[in-house]
Amino acid sequence: YEYSMVQWALSATRMHSHALSSLFEGQRLACTKCHKCGRFCASGAEPFFIEEIKLNLSRSEGGWFGQLGQLSQLGSWLSGGQASPPTNLPLKDLLREENPAPEGYRCPNSKCGQVGSSSCSAQYLRLPSILVLHINRAQADGTRCEIAVNFESTIDLAKLGLVKHFGKPLDRTLSPCPTRYSLRA
Repeated sequence: YEYSMVQWALSATRMHSHALSSLFEGQRLACTKCHKCGRFCASGAEPFFIEEIKLNLSRSEGGWFGQLGQLSQLGSWLSGGQASPPTNLPLKDLLREENPAPEGYRCPNSKCGQVGSSSCSAQYLRLPSILVLHINRAQADGTRCEIAVNFESTIDLAKLGLVKHFGKPLDRTLSPCPTRYSLRA
């Protein structure tokens, strides 16, 4: 809790406009987990305004597509196991995905020290009044991922296990708040 409070207070990326920050600003807790020794640690608690969701097909080789529901179809297609790519991906699976840790990341556990066995995930500490999700379809080779992303009319971040809270979900002023959002394209 103290770590997130210090990160919030000292962040240079916070919005200066109180009117805008009261609507769009939240705080994300980035966590890193070593799959060899199981060490789990917070690696950042930065404010955010827009949550970016990357549709990056090149990551499929690390297995993160294969771990999630319909995303396994895309991983199978990319490895040659299926004749055609999936036609859509669920937003809730994309929000819950774990991404590989940065290249060269070494587990800080002195008994482990494994390189390349960690993944990063995010949970939300402070929820904005309006959650803005940006689907980034750009690929490293300059192309776009054209697979459709489907979503329901509402999404509950707590039910997806994406809200890290200290007793109750909180907004930017540390007041209890809802975790359900209406979605619009």
